[in-house]
Amino acid sequence: MCSVHFVTSCLLIWFMRATLVSSSYHHHQEKRQLELPSLPVLGSIFKNKTYDYVVVGAGTAGMTIAARLSEDPNVNVAVVEAGIDYELSPVNKILVDTPGADGIGCGSSPDDAINDAIDWRFKTTPQSGANNRTIRYARGKTIGGSSARNIMIYHRASKGSVDQWATLTGDPDWTFENRFVDYQKSVSFTAPKHDLRQEIPAAQYDRLAFTQANGPVQISYPNTAQPFSKYMQLSLNEKGIPTSQDFNGGTLKGVQYAPATIDPKDSHRSSSRAFFSAARSRTSYGLIIYGPTYPVHSIQTLTRLAVHPTYAISQYLNFTIRQQGPMTNNAADMISFERFNITKLNLDEASAHSLSAYPNDWPHVEYLSAPGLVGDFSNLFKLNLVAGTTTGKEFVAILVALVAPQSRGSIRITSNDMSVPPLIDPGWLSDPVDQKIAIEAFKRTREFFSAQAMQPILDGQEYLPGPSVKSEEQILDWIRNNTMTMWHAACTCSMRTQDQGGVLDSHFRVYGAKNLRVVDASAFPSLPPGHPQSTVYMIAERAATLIKQEQV
Repeated sequence: MCSVHFVTSCLLIWFMRATLVSSSYHHHQEKRQLELPSLPVLGSIFKNKTYDYVVVGAGTAGMTIAARLSEDPNVNVAVVEAGIDYELSPVNKILVDTPGADGIGCGSSPDDAINDAIDWRFKTTPQSGANNRTIRYARGKTIGGSSARNIMIYHRASKGSVDQWATLTGDPDWTFENRFVDYQKSVSFTAPKHDLRQEIPAAQYDRLAFTQANGPVQISYPNTAQPFSKYMQLSLNEKGIPTSQDFNGGTLKGVQYAPATIDPKDSHRSSSRAFFSAARSRTSYGLIIYGPTYPVHSIQTLTRLAVHPTYAISQYLNFTIRQQGPMTNNAADMISFERFNITKLNLDEASAHSLSAYPNDWPHVEYLSAPGLVGDFSNLFKLNLVAGTTTGKEFVAILVALVAPQSRGSIRITSNDMSVPPLIDPGWLSDPVDQKIAIEAFKRTREFFSAQAMQPILDGQEYLPGPSVKSEEQILDWIRNNTMTMWHAACTCSMRTQDQGGVLDSHFRVYGAKNLRVVDASAFPSLPPGHPQSTVYMIAERAATLIKQEQV
């Protein structure tokens, strides 16, 4: 049994009347009273006001639920956020709002701290699978939570990965088909502007995936396509990965441009404030910002829970390019998913069985385009400036993420003091299957760079790790020295049946507790492949509906 620190991994919601007064939180068997100091308030006036729901954490799911609950004018909702409002900091406002700044300050190095004011500053324990490196684990501490820090890619889970939840939760309502309406509810979709993007091949999409989409979160495409993505797509096609029409209808196979949570009106990030902007003028809604001098010490519940977090890891290859010009004008906009032939991986019987347990539509790896030197995402400006100056070249990379990892880790609390960080042990590459998949994906990436379609932009030289890294032992060692998080921690408070170690029932209610639910990626029964942002919105929409129906 592992202890869990719920600073960022969980969203806690109290159901019953809560009165906001002045100093600390008190919990009694029949009565709950939330006492807070005089703090900046965004929304309605808080003092001496009674609330039906208190949402702890103004992150992706928290803002969604609070906004949906406050649609009822007869219900009062309070949101409590430990971080700051990033818009009050000019530097952080630019870093959050600007799509091209995604990933800055999120690197693996503990020194990559350009925006610590909106980050929890978490670090992992030394990782044996990463040659005992301690890796920074960026997590959002601001309005929008980690949706104010992520790389904004929006695609939905594969059908089979969500259908699996019905078995894990014991609730047949958790299928992709049943929850598709919740996927659509949060977003509004804008098709790519091909006249501006001038991408070849043109981005494809399935309009049927957004037929009911009229929510506050804007989904669109950058007005400029990343030039490298064209060559990546054609190279993957040449090496056997087909072009996909879309990644939002339940299929994750092939290669395609990915939409992002970008507002087409101003080309700013949409995910971080969309639901807050929709709700802040309601008299039934209020948000308390603690700010950096007000750590949340009062909330210490759910301190002994089973933990089964799942993570993705990344690696990369960098090549120098011939083409001069704006190769680094956007972040990743091309993604691809691939499922390997398990019989060709030379796994032992037990390992092959564990990997084949995933649904057939569940890919093993994801490839992402990267226009520039990436390294471990630390100090990106300096990294590219120095390398570009010393070599006179520009760089491109393909990132690889393991999206069916076998390795598991833990998150443990060590103190009741919420200012003491948790022990985060992702356990990356601790499972031999993950090591094998990582090596095969590395080799596969080299195949993509060897494709004829890639040659017009390459000067023929692999910059990182370089041609001297050849054997599987050398490849694995290089991966261990450079692997990093994909920031997709999940499943620490999973919705599962109790006999499967679940913390929550299928309606997000904590087993053994009253009037308490947990809703965010920690509630996932399993982590779907790819990027979880859309699925966090989906479960938040579902939770809000259930809360409205049950009124507890």
